[in-house]
Amino acid sequence: METIRILQNIYEELYVARKPLANFLEERLPALSSQWKKECIENVLNEKVNKNFFELDIYYLLQILLDEQNWHNLKNLFPKDEYYFEEENKILYKKVRQIRNEVMHPSLSSYTYADFLEQEKTINSFVNVFSQEKNLPQLILELHQAEKTKLINIIEKNVIIPALSCEFLPENIIKSIKNTRTRLNIQNTAQGIISFFNDSLNAERGKEICKVLHKNSLKSFEDIKSEVEKSYYS
Repeated sequence: METIRILQNIYEELYVARKPLANFLEERLPALSSQWKKECIENVLNEKVNKNFFELDIYYLLQILLDEQNWHNLKNLFPKDEYYFEEENKILYKKVRQIRNEVMHPSLSSYTYADFLEQEKTINSFVNVFSQEKNLPQLILELHQAEKTKLINIIEKNVIIPALSCEFLPENIIKSIKNTRTRLNIQNTAQGIISFFNDSLNAERGKEICKVLHKNSLKSFEDIKSEVEKSYYS
């Protein structure tokens, strides 16, 4: 595995690992105070926060959880949650926070596949603390499916459905668009969709379809390229 690819995998794992932690905090922090957002989040992060839990980076979520006052209050207010506040788990949370820092500021020359395996093991243990129902691979699979569905919906809504609803397109163009729909849906990931999408745009057949769609006042795949890429990279 190349170093960059390893780091991308870890970053993706950290991204999905934040979801069960965000759920945990969202369910409990409001019980601490009527001013919980200011006292438990903004005072800890020293900044105004307009995002919800699910938009915050895992580093900030861990800062909120590990804050001494938040930790003390949560532990006392929710005695049945004592498992989450065990010292062993606190050490685990700090390890995950450290991994996040290492990924964002990597030393590429010294990063190895063994480091990746160790970090992945730590993140998986972290996910298991907060999500007894779903493990790390399941969360990643859900992320891939959600990203894939979002891209397909954009392409369907803007190009495929209007084209297939048009009475004036030649049969060979209709057939090509149906084939494109099938090939998009068999892609396993959003990255696969992006690769296929870009390859189709650059192909001579793709350019021909674009001209026919425009001739019939329809959007082409080229017209939504920026929207698709923005959705994928956001």
